[in-house]
Amino acid sequence: MKQLITDTDDLAAVEPAILEKHSGKPGATRWLQRFRSARAGALLGSFPSRVFLLALAFYITLTCLHIWFYGTASAVPGSWPLADWGAAFTSAWRRFDSYFFLHVAQRGYTNQGLGAFFPLYPLLARLFAWPLAGHFTLAALLVSWLCAWGSFLWFYRLAARECGTRVARFALLLLALCPVSFFAFAPYSESLFLLVSIGAVERARAGRLWQAGALAALGMLTRPTGILLLLPLAWEWARRSPTILRLSTRLKERVTRQASSEVSLAVAENPLPRLAWLALGLVPLALLGYMLFLKLHNGNALAFLAGESAWHRHVTLPWDTVGLFGLAFQQTWQAGDYTALIGNLLDLLLVIPLPAWVLYCAIRRKQLWLGAALYQLALTLMLIAVPTMPGPTTGEEVLLSTQRFMLPAFPLFLLVGQLETRHPWLYRVLLVVSSVFLLLNTWNFLNNVFIA
Repeated sequence: MKQLITDTDDLAAVEPAILEKHSGKPGATRWLQRFRSARAGALLGSFPSRVFLLALAFYITLTCLHIWFYGTASAVPGSWPLADWGAAFTSAWRRFDSYFFLHVAQRGYTNQGLGAFFPLYPLLARLFAWPLAGHFTLAALLVSWLCAWGSFLWFYRLAARECGTRVARFALLLLALCPVSFFAFAPYSESLFLLVSIGAVERARAGRLWQAGALAALGMLTRPTGILLLLPLAWEWARRSPTILRLSTRLKERVTRQASSEVSLAVAENPLPRLAWLALGLVPLALLGYMLFLKLHNGNALAFLAGESAWHRHVTLPWDTVGLFGLAFQQTWQAGDYTALIGNLLDLLLVIPLPAWVLYCAIRRKQLWLGAALYQLALTLMLIAVPTMPGPTTGEEVLLSTQRFMLPAFPLFLLVGQLETRHPWLYRVLLVVSSVFLLLNTWNFLNNVFIA
């Protein structure tokens, strides 16, 4: 945990005499100083923790307001007992996919369609529900909140390592105020995947490839997109491998016809532990373990693919996906469904220009390492490859839930955080607009409106 602490509150820097003057209790002041200097105190006083606590307070307040305005007609909301408020609070967040996660946590995989909901998040919710007397929704919320806190800490550390603390602050603010960041505080697996995926990348960048492989394996047990974590991990392994470094240096020497000592320097600065490449095998091993469980449990090792087909998702060639967009635009325009029309436009923005911008910034402007850009590109291609067929039961959004699935796309937030140093006015506009949409999306979600 100490590695995650990079920013502490200014209170620790205040002179003890000044604190004693205002508190009048030297013993209490010394205790406060010891707490502030301890790991737990520094962790709670760090910038990511303060952002998390403010975000959590925002969601709790918004939920209480929602309960107050939309209470049952048989009781005055302000006179409800605490138990009723608690039940109303958890019920307000029990929406859509959370029912499936909670069903798996409580009853297991009772049918093949539930295989699409990977097991790590329901397992954690089940473990938390045991000391909570079986309150599964509350347990799932606590798991999400703790994972969201950890993901903020790890993202800040990753951003500070790559771009400095100033950019890390702005990037974290945008992540916290992303229009779909409320999913990280809901009974969904988003916060857990955000935690382990960012943690895996940060550990890989720090040269801890076995730790990175273990976290990526947990990501594989959280979401199907966990398999894509092999890209940034393999990139880190490759750039630290003496063999690959020698090959790239020889190629460079042949092109430039000049001798180079880059290999020895790179290996000295970034040593690759013996057998570190085996850490990459933890990810497919985790997937095979889940497939074996599904085979033994319900006789279908690919039940997670059958679950995706229940949402009318099928592997589709890119040009066929373009045709689906054309059909969806035509149907939404004729029906006057402008909400679905705007949703498709936003999805196109996320899967075409933004990944191209990430690649440009990584290759041309060197603002991002290429492994992160490849991860963003692979995440986009996976979403394009499994679109939703437009129809009366699925709606007219082709890339359903793309905005939510893009939440773990950390390269995008790193680049937007850097935008503040070059175009601060544009960053502030994005932050304000993002905050407004976050408020609207959260309120609609609490109103049982589907947010993709």
